[in-house]
Amino acid sequence: MRRIYTFIANVFLLSILAIVLTGCGKKGQVSVKLSGIKNYPVIAVPNPYGSAITFAPINADTGSIGYETNGNINWLTGKPHLTQKQDSMISLLWIVGNTDTVKMCIATGTGEVSVKLGLSSENVATKWFFNTQATDDEYFTGALERVVDGHQNKSWEPGLKTALNLRNERVEMKVKPTVAAYAPFYLSSNHYGLFVEGTWPGLFDFCKASPGFVQVAFEGPAMAFKIYVADSPQQIVQQHALETGPSFVPPRWAFGPWRWRDEHKHSNVYYEGSVVKAPYNSEVVEDILMMQAYDIPCTAYWIDRPWGPGPFGYDDFEIDYNRLPQFEKMLSWLNAKDIELMLWIGPWACGTMALEAREKGYGLADKEL
Repeated sequence: MRRIYTFIANVFLLSILAIVLTGCGKKGQVSVKLSGIKNYPVIAVPNPYGSAITFAPINADTGSIGYETNGNINWLTGKPHLTQKQDSMISLLWIVGNTDTVKMCIATGTGEVSVKLGLSSENVATKWFFNTQATDDEYFTGALERVVDGHQNKSWEPGLKTALNLRNERVEMKVKPTVAAYAPFYLSSNHYGLFVEGTWPGLFDFCKASPGFVQVAFEGPAMAFKIYVADSPQQIVQQHALETGPSFVPPRWAFGPWRWRDEHKHSNVYYEGSVVKAPYNSEVVEDILMMQAYDIPCTAYWIDRPWGPGPFGYDDFEIDYNRLPQFEKMLSWLNAKDIELMLWIGPWACGTMALEAREKGYGLADKEL
């Protein structure tokens, strides 16, 4: 396989189109060429701060840009037709077979490139693919707030070396019961960030299936994504934040010390054996009193699950009063000490809510990516 990758990287490229575009901070070229493998297109987006972001084929069976219809993947081949050219935008057109027409629009702005892919056909596209080249020392971060995708136990498996660098990792972009929040945005050490716009499920493969290539696949009838280029990760994140909506500054109490437990049990005695006379959960009271006794500031108290019924510990968002007696009064007691209460929660429905959602057909169908 290494010979194939070397061949791809060094193959003589026949230039068929070179169009000057402005943007990305400097003038540059979006070059469209054909590779020596099945005439797959090779499209290089200019990057004044690093190497060009290049969409390229992986091997004879996997092209650079493709789409799925009726369960079959169609990789674009051959010379595209130039349908539109402006100072900062071009539109490319591929005729696939006798029925499909794929249009690719590339528009540049200050520090960013927008790409849109669409299909005109009797068939409906169900998924889109593109593959970008990566250097041997290129690293990637983002996409999720953990070091690996999947069950949280994978984060501390023996021999795990992944940290912020997601190279050799495969990250699915969809809502699932893990401890991570997912976002279709990643950063590259090659001075660019890539953001897939939309809410369809997808996948980022960071050089795991094919060394030297980031493979991106997202469901949907069309696809749109942005490439941010800048001199520093901070600038790229800033561009992305301004695009999607900057975070609100948290209230002042959120910046203070927090107290947290993984699971709260209500006992008749405190840790050192004295009798619990407080009307609230014994561990909450003990934590707060000990923070005060040692003169440790506390602006927030976090009750992790379970705090309600059910296997997930928060079915129907109801309070387990056996575990947390007089919950409402406990909340007032904490607030009187200028302490805010936090509860752990996940983005899925449990309990009777889940049953009702299932009966009414609100559930989303899932399938392997």
